[in-house]
Amino acid sequence: MNSLNHCHVTSQVNAHTDVIDVPDFILTDAIAEITQELLTHGSITIAGEEIHVMDLYQYGDDEDQANLIFMTVRDPDNAKAHATKIITDCAKSYFEDNDLVTTYLEEKNSEY
Repeated sequence: MNSLNHCHVTSQVNAHTDVIDVPDFILTDAIAEITQELLTHGSITIAGEEIHVMDLYQYGDDEDQANLIFMTVRDPDNAKAHATKIITDCAKSYFEDNDLVTTYLEEKNSEY
């Protein structure tokens, strides 16, 4: 896009509107992105708040977490897959009704 017909203010308004009127599938995709970032880097910063993977475990199932401890000894490969599932479930639970997802989308789509 050339600078003659591109207005950054319009782009910002469009991005803001897209986030405010965000359909569910965009939220689902954003949660998946956040989850991937947590799995890859162990933490993510949204609105100046750093969220660590370990912070999310309180939103998980105690039985799943107990099974994970035993799996790490008996079957490390399956334990990794199980841990990924637990983290994904915890992230979905934590971010599902949370304004942090909207903030994440606003920060991601902002030029500044």
